[in-house]
Amino acid sequence: MIEPIGKVELIINEKFLLISSEVELFEGDIVVVFTKVEHEEIREKFHLPYIGIPKGSVTVTSREDEKLYLAELFQYPKETKKVLTVPTSFEKLKAGPFSALLEPKIESIYDSAPGEWSGVLDKRTSLKMKIKMEITVGDLVGRS
Repeated sequence: MIEPIGKVELIINEKFLLISSEVELFEGDIVVVFTKVEHEEIREKFHLPYIGIPKGSVTVTSREDEKLYLAELFQYPKETKKVLTVPTSFEKLKAGPFSALLEPKIESIYDSAPGEWSGVLDKRTSLKMKIKMEITVGDLVGRS
């Protein structure tokens, strides 16, 4: 269960937000923004008051006040693929008799295509709860 340590206080723009925290945070800490989902079946079957549904993670950028922190969204690194390219004709001509010794150049390109889902859930047995996944003022902040 994600334990709440604070909440989203203000969304500044598409990248930055102010969060409060009851525990001390440091620059570079990553915290989870989540919402509490309460449901009768969750309480009865599992004796849990709620489950925490993560909406995203933010990085603490700086401390603004005793319990107030500036945080920002971040992007996970994209996977890179190596692509081999051969020397150009001009490079071969310039190298003259040593053109066979030219090393191929390696360039990195980034693949941003989404991958496959990690699994498929059976919708027939779902609680069919609608959860707004945008981070909003009042959402909880915690550590998992």
